[in-house]
Formats: sequence, C-alpha cells, structure tokens
Amino acid sequence: MVLAGFGWTACAQTRIATIDMRRVFDGYWKTKAASADLRGRTEEYDQDFRKLLDQYQKANESFRQMVAQYGDSGIAPEEKKKLENNAKAKAGEIKEMETELNQFLQHSRTLINEKQQRLRANILAEIKVVLTAKARAGDFDLVLDTSGESGNNVPTVAYTSGKHDLTESVLGELNANAPVEVAPAAAPETAPSPAQDPSAKGSAPKDPKK
Repeated sequence: MVLAGFGWTACAQTRIATIDMRRVFDGYWKTKAASADLRGRTEEYDQDFRKLLDQYQKANESFRQMVAQYGDSGIAPEEKKKLENNAKAKAGEIKEMETELNQFLQHSRTLINEKQQRLRANILAEIKVVLTAKARAGDFDLVLDTSGESGNNVPTVAYTSGKHDLTESVLGELNANAPVEVAPAAAPETAPSPAQDPSAKGSAPKDPKK
C-alpha cells in the first residue's frame, strides 16, 4: 500500500500539457512558403519534362512517316534502302530519348522528395525549439500531441480538458515575424502535416504515358 501510494503521488506531480502538432505545422507560415517553393520547383521540372516529351513525340512521328514511305511499292530500291537505314537510326534515337525521359522523371521525383523531407525536417525542428521553451517555461514534464493517431487510426490522446494546451501559444510565436506576403490568415490553410507521408505532396512531374 505504501508503494502504491508513492506511485500515485509521483504520477499526480507530473505536469502534462498538450499540443495539436498538425495544426501548428499546417499553420506555420514557413510551411506555406515551403509548399509554394515545392510547387514552383515541380512546375519547372514539369516544363522541362514536357519539352523532352515533345521532342520524343516528334521523333516517333518522323519514324512512322518513314515506315509508311517504306511500304510504298512505287518507291525506288535505292530510296527504300536509304529509308531503311534512316528508320533504324531514328529507332535508336527514340530508344535513347525514352531512356532520357525515364531518367529525368526518376531524378526529378527524387530531388522533389528529398527537398520536401529536408524542408519538413527543418520546420519540425524549429517547432520543437519553440515548444520545448514553452514547456520548460510552464514547468511541464510531458507534452502530448493531440493530433497523433495509432496504427488503427485511433487518437492516441483519447481525452484532454485543453487546460494546458500550448497550440496557440507555440503557433503565435512561430508566426510572430511572418512576412506580410505569407502571413497566415485567421484560419490556417491545409498543408502537409508531420503525420503524412512526405511523398504525398510536391511530387515531381507526372508521366503523361500513365
């Protein structure tokens, strides 16, 4: 009984606060700026990809025309042989273009994903600095994330009175010096959250063939 009483006393002395990390992450002005940066970079890659794709499609059209001419029974043998050689060369050129397209697509996707993960990690690190300072100032021993979910999509924090919630305090400090052009509105827009797969946003150019 003495040990049980001691355990209850220790638990009762533990000060616990809560925070909605998803709301903080989504509402942070740097998250919005990072999302805009990723969209811009993705559009640049998409434009470059479409230029390569246009060249590839033109090469295919040229190859089809050569094949059509080769099938013309009225064409001279010398010209037919020339068309055959040109068609073989064009086929090799098309194969190289396909390789270049696939490599560009994979490379751009990798760069976008790496950049997204890097930005996300930096943002979360900045949030943690402010959160840690707030928690220490409030003499809290533990801060629970109310936006977290278990593997069964069940909230990890089933109930909180909200009495010691640090969400608005942390978000307010993070956005205190936000540039005017990216200053958050009263209701934060939806942005990639720390609970989401980093590859879900800011993906590289889509393969038009799919």
